[in-house]
Formats: sequence, structure tokens, C-alpha cells
Amino acid sequence: MSQIIDIKITGFDGIKNALNQLPIELQRKAISVSVRAGANFLKEEIKNQFPKKPSKMANLYGHLKDNIAVRFSKKKSRAMGALIYELHPGKAFWAWMLEYGTKAHDITPKKAKALTVLGKFLSEVKVKGISARPIWRNTFDTKLNAIFMTIKNKFYSELPKAAKKLGFKGGYKIEGGTPIPTDIFGE
Repeated sequence: MSQIIDIKITGFDGIKNALNQLPIELQRKAISVSVRAGANFLKEEIKNQFPKKPSKMANLYGHLKDNIAVRFSKKKSRAMGALIYELHPGKAFWAWMLEYGTKAHDITPKKAKALTVLGKFLSEVKVKGISARPIWRNTFDTKLNAIFMTIKNKFYSELPKAAKKLGFKGGYKIEGGTPIPTDIFGE
């Protein structure tokens, strides 16, 4: 179950002004690297919230904290006209059960007469359910300012690197804490 969080960023006027002065391929490169840095920062913060205890699930699929990954969603990015990076629990399918909780329910066999659970034959299994433990969302909410600062700092440090890599010449001057490209278009 995936949840999209739509965020309107304010206070990034300096980045917006710098971007408007750059060629499109330089904009994409600097933004992509910056947003990925913010997603990786969030990933590390979420990983710090989970214990690394031995369990049956960890033996089969690995610890939840080791499975968390940042993925670029090309399909969703194209559809929405934005850069979409997703934090994904990988093989740890139970991550969403922990985040959102589960309700109590009964499991009955559909075609067979019994279910096999831990080597026992049962005609019905009653599942108690668990209460939600929203670690992902709470971490996002509490670290939002730090995520934005990570994105902003990475953007400012990435601009000169991206420009050099793409073959643009020129430098940057700092005005009010914002790097403004000079001679980027060969002027």
C-alpha cells in the first residue's frame, strides 16, 4: 500500500530563482540529486526508529530496517510531471501492517477443509489484529524541516558539479545565501 504525500514547498525562492536561470538539463540534474538526498536522509531517519531484533520474519526476509530502500519511480514521475522518489520496505511486506495496523479477522479455508498453521490442521484461524504504529509518517512529520534543509544544501552544492559535468562554463556568485549562475550561457 503506497501513500503519496503532496507537499507545497515555500521559502525556496532562492532555488526557484537560480533554477529559472539555468538550462533545463542542468535543472533536472540538480533537482534529481537534491531530492534523492532528501529521500535518503528520511530513509536513514526511519531506519534509526526500528530495532534489529532476531525474529522469524527477519530470518526469512531480513530485518525491516535493512530492507528500506529509496526508489525512483519513472512511471509515476512521467504521469505526474514531477520527480517521484519512493521509500519502499522491499521484502518486508509487514511494514505496512505495522504502520497502519490490522483489524481482527477470521481466516477460513476456501477450497480445502482445513488450514495448516505451524504443522497443525485447523478449520479456522482467528487473528487478533494489531494497533497502528505509524513510524514512517511520524518520522516524516518530525524531520520535515531537516529534509528540506538537506535538499536545499545538496542543491546548492550540486549546481556547480552538475554544470561542470554537463559541460557548462561559468561560475556562481552568492547573493543573500543563494547561488546565482554567472556566464552559464556563455555571456
